[in-house]
Amino acid sequence: MKYGKPTKPHMNTKNCIEKRLRISTAAGDGRHHCYPHFTCAVDTENIRRVFNDCRDIIQRIHLRQYELL
Repeated sequence: MKYGKPTKPHMNTKNCIEKRLRISTAAGDGRHHCYPHFTCAVDTENIRRVFNDCRDIIQRIHLRQYELL
């Protein structure tokens, strides 16, 4: 049995999900943006980042609606 760097199956899963999100976003009409976040509820800095990105998405929707973007 070969011992080396330990595998991290959760990282493989994380990377697979992120890749699929980016592929589906890139295949769209260019109006959709991908903001992948992998976090837990106790990490306040990451939660702050998630909320900031949600705000960005909402602002883009409204700016596009009024042809300001």
